[in-house]
Amino acid sequence: MNAGTALVDVCICAYRRRDGLRHCLLSLAAQVGAPAFRVIVADNHAEPMVAEWLAADRPDLPFDVRVLHAPASNISLARNACLEAAGADWIAFIDDDEVAAPDWLARLYGARLDAEVVFGPVRALYPADAPAWLRRGDFLSKRPAMRRGGYDTGHSANVLMRRAVLGSLRFDPALGHCGGEDTLFFARLHDAGARLALCEHAFVDEPNDPARCTFAALLRRSRASGQAHARVLQMRGQTAARIAIVAAAKCLLTGLWALVRLGSPAGWRRECLRASLHAGVVAQVFGRAAPRIYGSARP
Repeated sequence: MNAGTALVDVCICAYRRRDGLRHCLLSLAAQVGAPAFRVIVADNHAEPMVAEWLAADRPDLPFDVRVLHAPASNISLARNACLEAAGADWIAFIDDDEVAAPDWLARLYGARLDAEVVFGPVRALYPADAPAWLRRGDFLSKRPAMRRGGYDTGHSANVLMRRAVLGSLRFDPALGHCGGEDTLFFARLHDAGARLALCEHAFVDEPNDPARCTFAALLRRSRASGQAHARVLQMRGQTAARIAIVAAAKCLLTGLWALVRLGSPAGWRRECLRASLHAGVVAQVFGRAAPRIYGSARP
């Protein structure tokens, strides 16, 4: 299937996860009721290797797969390469370690009349030895946050968007190692007039290895999320003083609330993660470098 006949280009940025990519592609091969689609894979390794990975898998894939080399271990560059290569009216993104439910694309595409950007939830799958508090709190599942009755940003782990509304907007390469590039991208789309929505039942599942399941790893990611949120606030014109004062107050309050909830293993950790997020907002305002998340051995 070529770009002229595909209704959706499904984009995947591949880095290090050979087995994850295979499982992701096989889940796309099992889609039911989906619109016509092709797949674009951005190979984000310094030296190309994805085409070799896929050589044995292509006979099992009932769709065209185009592989691009987008080096530098920079997720923004990989996402931008996908956007440049896309030719269908709609563009979907799914991560290379995710498995799509059989009706994933059909549900996203069915919700397109409600918005120019449609997000779906990411359900975390935990290793067998994951701590009980992590499972109980379900800390690694993802969905966009609703604010004032709507969505004003979101994630690229599970999304469908109309190509016509993107214009020249691209993911910021300066954020390609620390993350938050998708938060800023979708905030800019929203502020330019695009409607953002959530399709509750367009699920993808994301297996998580033990390195992601530590409290220290969660704290690092929460801080990075706070820095991403601060960039959006700055982009929307809030002053540094206002951002820092509000975030510092929230950090203090959530830290105190963590003490109150010490009897709940999931509860006190959730409050600590919120405090870490607010601390990340303050760190961003004062120019602290965001932790490197993508293209690093650290989770």
